[in-house]
Amino acid sequence: MADDADNDFQIERKGETVVVRLLAQELTMFHVPELRADVLSLVEEKPPRILFDFTRTSFIDSSAIALLFKVAKSIAASGGRMAVSGLRPGLLKVLQAVVQQGGISFYDTLDEALAQGAS
Repeated sequence: MADDADNDFQIERKGETVVVRLLAQELTMFHVPELRADVLSLVEEKPPRILFDFTRTSFIDSSAIALLFKVAKSIAASGGRMAVSGLRPGLLKVLQAVVQQGGISFYDTLDEALAQGAS
């Protein structure tokens, strides 16, 4: 599991929430395979909440969007919830345009998402 500064993401637990901090400016098909493997492994543990923090990320491609929807669907199937925080306005607009109602919750900041239970 990625957890040091040399990786493009960091995963940590904050209470019942698994936080995936994206550290790279861009999340593309070159970064997604490792992220996918680690995150889908976590989803198998059926955490109540998973939160992706995009504070440092300014661009995501279709492979990253596909991963987010796969995680959202998988976590919902086990009764969990998924949220994202820190999206820049352009990314937020794109994700909100394609997200199914209730599939992903959006927050401006990581702290706001954690305070709201990432619901």
